Amino acid sequence: MISAYLRINKKEEKSLLELSEQVNKQRLDLKMGVLKESEILHRLINEAFKKAKAEDGEVKIK
Repeated sequence: MISAYLRINKKEEKSLLELSEQVNKQRLDLKMGVLKESEILHRLINEAFKKAKAEDGEVKIK
């Protein structure tokens, strides 16, 4: 079972924060709503999962 709680380290947290800030700045520049920022981040995550998989305990990029 996969937990909804995911622990991330400081480097991952920093990367996610930077990505979120970039998307938020672009959203503001383009005068988009907050929901658009969330939609963009979800699309990014979904695209990443299409291009990566776990195999033999390692992440493999397709």
